[in-house]
Amino acid sequence: MNSGRPWARSGMRAFVVRCFTIVVAGVLLPALRQTAMAQTFPPNASWLPLQRTDPMTMVTTPIGDPEGDTAGERDVVGNEQFPMAYVWSDTTHYYFRLRIDQTVLPSATSFAPFGWGCVIDTDLDPSDYEFSTLVSGISNPDEVRLWANSTQQTPNDPGDTPETLLNTYLDPLTLGSMGYGYAREATAGSNFPLATPTPDFFIDWAVERSSFESAGVGAQAPLRIACGTAANGTFLSQDYSGPANLPDLLGDPVVCDQSGCVLQNCAGFGTPCSAGVGACASTGTYVCNAAGQAVCNAFPRKPGVEVCDSVDNNCDGTIDEGCGDSDMDGLTDPVELDLGTDPEDPDSDNDGLPDGQEPEPGIDSDGDGAINALDPDSDGDGLPDGVDNCPLTKNTDLGDLDGDGAGDACDDDDDGDGVLDPVDNCVRHVNPVQEDEDGDNLGDACEPGLDSDGDGVANPFDNCWSDANTNQQDIDGDGIGDPCDPDTLPVDMPTDDADEDGVPDTRDNCPHAGNKEQMDIDGDGFGDTCDADGDNDGLPNEIDPCPLDPRSSCPNPSGEVMDCTCRVTGSGSSPAESSPFFWLALSATLYGARRRTRQRR
Repeated sequence: MNSGRPWARSGMRAFVVRCFTIVVAGVLLPALRQTAMAQTFPPNASWLPLQRTDPMTMVTTPIGDPEGDTAGERDVVGNEQFPMAYVWSDTTHYYFRLRIDQTVLPSATSFAPFGWGCVIDTDLDPSDYEFSTLVSGISNPDEVRLWANSTQQTPNDPGDTPETLLNTYLDPLTLGSMGYGYAREATAGSNFPLATPTPDFFIDWAVERSSFESAGVGAQAPLRIACGTAANGTFLSQDYSGPANLPDLLGDPVVCDQSGCVLQNCAGFGTPCSAGVGACASTGTYVCNAAGQAVCNAFPRKPGVEVCDSVDNNCDGTIDEGCGDSDMDGLTDPVELDLGTDPEDPDSDNDGLPDGQEPEPGIDSDGDGAINALDPDSDGDGLPDGVDNCPLTKNTDLGDLDGDGAGDACDDDDDGDGVLDPVDNCVRHVNPVQEDEDGDNLGDACEPGLDSDGDGVANPFDNCWSDANTNQQDIDGDGIGDPCDPDTLPVDMPTDDADEDGVPDTRDNCPHAGNKEQMDIDGDGFGDTCDADGDNDGLPNEIDPCPLDPRSSCPNPSGEVMDCTCRVTGSGSSPAESSPFFWLALSATLYGARRRTRQRR
């Protein structure tokens, strides 16, 4: 008997209260719960520790919490070796685990009168959370609860009160009860506090995957989780892993599908993506798989039956096949009449592009009052659609780095190396294997100051950065240096003026990049067109807002520097420049650039 404790229950009173609660719950809350079954919790090796990346150092570590900051059964503890919180999933359930400094079970069938739980962010907005789940030892009988928080009353508050109870599992420690097996205590294998070690315990609990799916949370949805304890059975209020500020408490995103949980820290995570064509098209974002690779979480919709409605209903890549098309322009006559184009004229707007090839023909992309099929310049950049390699995206220079016909402004793989731009660690340098020697998410092919093959030409300017090619020999002129080029043919024999700028290679300060005037603003012997740091200010051209002006900020009007917008100290900084991530990346880049500059001299 534990009648000396404030939460003690006498035998008869506990029996009557428990029966009454079950009867009332069964009458009033039938829609809140499904029949629950005892759980098989994952083995210790399967649990994924919740981790957090420091925004200043970019170091990722398991979430911890010091011992002694909250009393007794509410004292959550952990460090890098013994993490504070874990998560896992399988085909039917999500599982949660917290490390506690002492046992949470005053008896074999009841938890202490407190709460332990986690809040879950599903929209990647760190100022609010959408769901919470906790174990309540305050209710009688004990419960595992799943709540929805549809309205964040106080931004950034991890203790915001949720509004809707989605599911509850009653009496999880009592064999034969409705919620038996949905929560437990387990030995943790650690001994906090370190000064006077005592055994720690895990409190584990589970909620059904179907409850999240019914609320619109898919298997590939990134989740951010923060955990703590409670003085009640509804919301967290004590012993978080830090100050009660939700953005600082949420762990790094995880995706928990039917085979487990994966930390979402790979390059490209969160960038938009799509799958399917026509009516089957869907959108999503890149998420990280178990191998640490970014994959699109969008899946094509189910194809339908093709009808004449200007939509690819059966998702085969052809719109309205089988419908009449008098002018053979790719649009059926009924569709043309509906759009207002001429079914007898294959190019109704005379822009050089057949009506059926007009991108999004029924949309007015530039807002000038004319749909694209009747607008010779759909993006309003001054170029007719027939010659514009990005007809819906302004790109007056028609830049097309990989020569695939799609302008860089609308090409999802600018360098044509088979790696899509959102996940490419060198967007404008061919790097199909994504080599990254220093692990900074900037590929070796475009790493300022890095000369992988030791031929004296930095990777960003080397036409064969993986094999020495000091003279940048490219006999067929395809931009790929001969040592790396599998199809080199003797088309153009080498001359003493490789870049054909009229300056012999022996006197050319950029022998492989046209620099007829031999401009060298920083006087370092490398011409401006091939100098990775044109103004020698230690800031590589790729991230230097004023690559030919050595000032790191510009007290004078930026117009003094032709075609350059300088950073004005204290104003006008871009969002990237105001981010600590930008300056961390910049510091690493500067180091490489200065090392290269010293090697030149």
